[in-house]
Amino acid sequence: SEKVARGVTNKALEMTRHAGRKKLTHNDMALAMKLM
Repeated sequence: SEKVARGVTNKALEMTRHAGRKKLTHNDMALAMKLM
């Protein structure tokens, strides 16, 4: 549903924002992309 898609997008944006603070590994980013 569209609501779920928006939630996933928000989650991805959150993760990206946090990536600047605590270093996300390449695997974490790959996993995030897979979940989208």
